[in-house]
Amino acid sequence: AVIAANIIRPLVHLLQTAEFDIKKEAAWAISNATSGGDNEQTKYLVSQGCIRPLCDLLVYPDPTIVTICLEGIENILNVGEAEKNAGHTEGMNIFAQLIDSSRTSVSRVFNSEVLL
Repeated sequence: AVIAANIIRPLVHLLQTAEFDIKKEAAWAISNATSGGDNEQTKYLVSQGCIRPLCDLLVYPDPTIVTICLEGIENILNVGEAEKNAGHTEGMNIFAQLIDSSRTSVSRVFNSEVLL
């Protein structure tokens, strides 16, 4: 229903730009979509750019938002692993690679905040 209503892109935008409380609700929606959908729906979520904003929220000092984001990321990784095991991605979990590149940018932000 969420995908058919074309609200994924606006949700991803909210994850990136909104106030914290709105980001939290958008993260809930994205994470729920990764857990309740099939692999094709999760791949669509990834194609709309949900990985980076979920990873970006991991630096917030709020255990609830971190848990929500980690659950969504775990669901995405599981789909990536299924795609790899099905032979669709040349033996790689392409979502793990996307998360790794996002994690690198999060690490840089975290390290620069620690240095301040």
